[in-house]
Amino acid sequence: MPTISPASLTSNDLTWYTTTTWNIGLDFGFLNNRLTGTADYFFRRTVGYLINPIDRYNSTLGNQTGRNGNTYTYGLPKVKSDDAFRRAGAEFSLNWKDKIGDVSYSIGANLTFYDQLWEKYAQNDDAVTLANPNKRTTYKTIGQGDLIYIYDGLFRDANELLNSPIQSAGTSMMAGDARYVDVNGDGAITDEDMIYDNKPRSAIMQWGIPFSLQWKAWSLEGLLQGSGRQYGILHNNIKGTGWNKIYYKDQLDIYYPGNENARYPRADNDYGVWNGEYNRAASALWRVNKTYARLKNLSITYNFKYKLLKHVNWLSAASVSLTGTNLFTICPSLKYGDPETGPINDTATVQTAAYPTTRTFSVMVNLGF
Repeated sequence: MPTISPASLTSNDLTWYTTTTWNIGLDFGFLNNRLTGTADYFFRRTVGYLINPIDRYNSTLGNQTGRNGNTYTYGLPKVKSDDAFRRAGAEFSLNWKDKIGDVSYSIGANLTFYDQLWEKYAQNDDAVTLANPNKRTTYKTIGQGDLIYIYDGLFRDANELLNSPIQSAGTSMMAGDARYVDVNGDGAITDEDMIYDNKPRSAIMQWGIPFSLQWKAWSLEGLLQGSGRQYGILHNNIKGTGWNKIYYKDQLDIYYPGNENARYPRADNDYGVWNGEYNRAASALWRVNKTYARLKNLSITYNFKYKLLKHVNWLSAASVSLTGTNLFTICPSLKYGDPETGPINDTATVQTAAYPTTRTFSVMVNLGF
């Protein structure tokens, strides 16, 4: 039957975000515009984010602890904070075009730089977080990378285990398990020993090289693109110590008696009962280099109107083109997935079922009347 219920409380302080945006640019051309280019810089700062004021409400008003241990303010009004988030970047492009006899050509280069950070983020940087500068969210840029343990090789025997910090995150520790550094020196390996690795998950710099060439009826166009340095932690589904997770030949280099200098920890079952989750924790052990260069597209065109159909007046255009996309990619971690869409980041939303980047070829016929 129809029912009614009271709505959630609404704050009288609600308003739009406040955003400050500005940019500056320069366009230029020299040598009769054979050499052209642009330079742009942009800045964007947003304040006034809405937050759940957990510290203002008690359990009577609706402050509750969820099953995961996090505190929520169900149905209570959010308030405007002084949290501030800023983004900034720059773009540069340069292009040269010229003609030598029957040959016309052009080649260019473009660079894009981008970074972002929280100037203030009250919900994350509580007293515990602020006590550990290694884990702060505020003033953390993309270039500072992900929170990881410092990987220090594998435990090769029982003596190394007995003389190491307590591995709080692990159970049934034994030779062949991963060894992490006790960063804060408290004698135990905990989340407080995780630090930002200064290996950006997303590239701060992206680049591209467009080019074209035309000779009589033939023309060629293409684009090379790539990234500056970027890294990722392999997704759990392709970390190769589980019985059903060994997909690559190098993942067979696991620890066992006689192979103490192995690349990977000892084998475990799929559910972490044999310390699998401890060994698969985010660390440099599972970090891969996603820096890449790619021939994004290449197109070859023949223009029939140049000579063969030059005098066919009822045709204004007649050409055929062969185009290929994603023709080749150079990337150190290519076997684990595409550097742009593949299952690299353990905490990313992209999973191993992500649709891969495909290589395609197409033929296009262009007729104009």
